[in-house]
Amino acid sequence: MPSGDPIQRFGDIVTNIDRIERFTAEIDLQGFAANEQTERAVKYSLLIIEKAAVKMEDMAVALSARQACKPGA
Repeated sequence: MPSGDPIQRFGDIVTNIDRIERFTAEIDLQGFAANEQTERAVKYSLLIIEKAAVKMEDMAVALSARQACKPGA
């Protein structure tokens, strides 16, 4: 679920890393390539990680710009 909360976004990243580890724990590369369901699940989890990371980057840029505008910065 999309969220503006950076803590939630970080949680999404960690959750999906855990999912990928679970999905791939018992298989080798050949087994992974042969299992379309696992491959698609991993790709979807990577997409969620990528989207959360990009949004966190956008937020970091905005916060940095705001900090630079403060007196004494």
